[in-house]
Amino acid sequence: MSKKMNRRSFVKKSTLASAATMVGLGFQEQALSARTSGNKADSVEKPSNADLPMSRIGHVKISRLLIGSNPFGGGAHSRDLGYVGDLLEHYFTHEKIMDTLQLCEENGINTSIGGKGVEQYNKERGGKLQVIGQLGPSVNDATSKAQ
Repeated sequence: MSKKMNRRSFVKKSTLASAATMVGLGFQEQALSARTSGNKADSVEKPSNADLPMSRIGHVKISRLLIGSNPFGGGAHSRDLGYVGDLLEHYFTHEKIMDTLQLCEENGINTSIGGKGVEQYNKERGGKLQVIGQLGPSVNDATSKAQ
């Protein structure tokens, strides 16, 4: 990325990208079915990911927009709606997780937090997604408050 981006322009571009994503979700199934059916007449043009902002941690380049893996395992902040976790577990089949990760990578997201399915996606589909691991203190850790 050749020019610097300030917070205001990042928020503006992110908001526009979010709105475009919501509109684009309607085309996701069409694009995935066209990809699997091999019918090139139905294929949807891939968006350009050249403008997705990137940051660095050390020498590692990380997209500023990340994907989390909580929904893949049924994790949801749904309070009293106990069925949401089960719904997510049934929706996110192995194939749907692979398709979701591929769609993210095609649109410039190069990092996942948590990483469920990423190693398998990289093997099966030749992806290059990175993972930021989430770790908590162990029970035997002296700094842990749990006793």
